[in-house]
Amino acid sequence: MGASAVKYLESVGAPSAKIFKIAYTTNVERFAAKPLTRPPDRARRLLFCGQFIERKGLIPFLQVLSRWASDHPDHAVNLALVGDGPLRPQLSQVLLATNVKLELLGVFQYEDLPEIYASAGIFVLPTLADTWAVVVNEALVAGLPVLGSAYAQAVEELIQEGRNGWIFRPDDAEDTYKAIDRMMSTSTAELDSMRAHGRMIASQLTPERLADLIGLAVNSCVGR
Repeated sequence: MGASAVKYLESVGAPSAKIFKIAYTTNVERFAAKPLTRPPDRARRLLFCGQFIERKGLIPFLQVLSRWASDHPDHAVNLALVGDGPLRPQLSQVLLATNVKLELLGVFQYEDLPEIYASAGIFVLPTLADTWAVVVNEALVAGLPVLGSAYAQAVEELIQEGRNGWIFRPDDAEDTYKAIDRMMSTSTAELDSMRAHGRMIASQLTPERLADLIGLAVNSCVGR
């Protein structure tokens, strides 16, 4: 899926010529149908979509986000969580700074997700481990810069620090804090530029493009 997987395979003796990187994909056109620009009240609204489980790193991220908000009382911080899972009760009980608003929006159907992405300005992915994380594709195409974990190969492959998002290590509270600070310090004009760059990058990973890459790998295996 990404450079870290390639590095691992090479470390156990796989020849580079026999390794093919093939990413996850999504319905690019559906998410690209939404406008890139965001009104001021949504420009920095944070969004997470996924399972409410420990591996997603939500509670540690919330704690650091709250600390940042406490240190910056003049900033209103709004985070919407889409999904469900066993950590839902704990998430609703996390003590947050008074200027943090946490919304638990529940579960939505896939066809409703473009509208959900359009309702936010920045996507957050504090996962502790993900093979890919297709939500990164969806967010970028929908016009959301991504504050993403270094432990997801979608972030490793698609996010360029400061150009379409920010990368951090969610198991390091100080690194997380610094990434949040970089995100919150980004101007509206810079965010607009990041939205355009993110859509350009992720729009290339169409189902057709990924099918072509699989075809190249198969043809190589059969000696064509």
